Amino acid sequence: MPRQRCARFNLGTTRRPTPTATTRSWSSVQSSGRPGSGRAYSIVMTRRTSIAKRSVVLCLWLAFCTAGSPHLCAKAPDRDAFVYILNLGIRDNKIVYNGLRVGFAVGDGRMILTAAHCVEDFENANHSLFQPLVISRRYGGIFEAEIADIDEQNDIAILKPTWDSHPGLKIETNDRWRKARKIAIAGYRPSDIARRGGTRLSRQMSLEEETVVRTNGEGRDAIQLGPIKYPGKGWSGSAFVLPDTGAVVGVLSNERYVRKFFRKKRYIFGCNAEAIEELFQRNALPLVASASNLPGRSGAEHFDSILQLFDSVLVEDTETSCEIAKELCEICPESYILHILAAWMLDAPGDEEYFTKAIELAAGRAFPHAIYGSYLLNHGRPKKALRQFQSTLAIDPNHVFALSGKIVALTRTNPAEAEMQARELTGKWPSNGGFWFDLSRTLRRQRKYEQELPIIRKAIELPHPDRLQHLYQRHLADSLANNGDYSQAEDAYKIALKEHPCARCWSAYTSLLIRIGSERANDAKLALDNVKAMNEDESVPQENLRKLETAIKRMTSPESSGR
Repeated sequence: MPRQRCARFNLGTTRRPTPTATTRSWSSVQSSGRPGSGRAYSIVMTRRTSIAKRSVVLCLWLAFCTAGSPHLCAKAPDRDAFVYILNLGIRDNKIVYNGLRVGFAVGDGRMILTAAHCVEDFENANHSLFQPLVISRRYGGIFEAEIADIDEQNDIAILKPTWDSHPGLKIETNDRWRKARKIAIAGYRPSDIARRGGTRLSRQMSLEEETVVRTNGEGRDAIQLGPIKYPGKGWSGSAFVLPDTGAVVGVLSNERYVRKFFRKKRYIFGCNAEAIEELFQRNALPLVASASNLPGRSGAEHFDSILQLFDSVLVEDTETSCEIAKELCEICPESYILHILAAWMLDAPGDEEYFTKAIELAAGRAFPHAIYGSYLLNHGRPKKALRQFQSTLAIDPNHVFALSGKIVALTRTNPAEAEMQARELTGKWPSNGGFWFDLSRTLRRQRKYEQELPIIRKAIELPHPDRLQHLYQRHLADSLANNGDYSQAEDAYKIALKEHPCARCWSAYTSLLIRIGSERANDAKLALDNVKAMNEDESVPQENLRKLETAIKRMTSPESSGR
């Protein structure tokens, strides 16, 4: 290694010198006793000291070069090829932001590689609408994408964005990577987030060259690099590239401690180029392709503004979020996704114009109709919401989120019709727990409690990838209470509260304790205190809180205790 060569050079300059022509001349001058012999000694020693100093300086310079930042030695890939994947969706009729993930475009840019676990919210999102959205530095905008394929064993996913061309990294097509001693990690380094206390997303592409431990492992652990200094969460989905060419040889999947010689050290792991090639072949995608018709100017300025928007979301600075969202809509008036984001940030009566503008810009796309329908449901306008879900289904008849949203809207306006359509959906998709859950709600709306109980049990038994287990559990508890089984209902509420201790769950549990009677009055008071403590978003209306307070006062009144 260069650092070792430098050390040997340094040792060579500090050894006791062997006799040379210069030292012999000093001896001869000394023995001759001619005038000027002292001056000769001074000249010789000055030269030797000067050479030694230069050697030390040279050694230090070489050491600095070899020990400096590893990315200085690697060829930096095109930074515009790297993207952020926006994890934004709807859960329980509310827009939810779950952060950003890292990915990178390859070939002609029409395909994006990332780690499979980075897009798990998007796969089979079912009753929670999580749409893959990609933030591009090159275009300075946000674009829809769809999952082309996922390889869970190797932890790779391919996304297909809506653009026709984009800067992309070259995928290594030969086997040089198998014998590589160094591999670089390229992506948005999460240390920018860590250094600023979680308040700022990284704008700069990082290139970290690491030592190869192996390249012939299995699956998501095929490539192992390290040991490393862990920069923090958020590295997954970055590219493994060859330092001399910048060509992709793998995708970063995970990091963990490995014990070696009684010490634990961090290493990073990921799939290799062979796994990428197999996934591309499975989807008949070319490994080698070049981008064309790229825009002449970079959208880096707009890209930075978009990240500023999510910086403000990270620190819950609502005022700044709203201002930036409005500015972005003015800067990029043709972006329907930015208009949807603005509507979400504002969340006020005036924000509806942003939804209508988004639909005007993308009338033929299902996503804006579906998300607007959910917004209308959340704001108590089921009839208008129903129209948006019907528009969504006209574009995509199997849009599961819209099918479910349609049942919810009908449940509020025409529960008998909602029950009939929900039964049709459970017949068509009998293994979809979400549709059984929707059916149970239509039955509750009609006070068919005995019919509801087996249906909600069925919903809980089946897979429900919308990840609303606590909601299902709470509805089971409600159903048990409505059927008079208070003991099992309380057990079910406790499970729901353990999974998700929210104001709504505590409110439902408070109602049960009130039903049980005055002997649980103190428990009901404590439960109501929890409702108030967790009700910052007012998910439980103040009117409902007042009703609960009144009921508890009646439980503790002398008339109640004397009964």
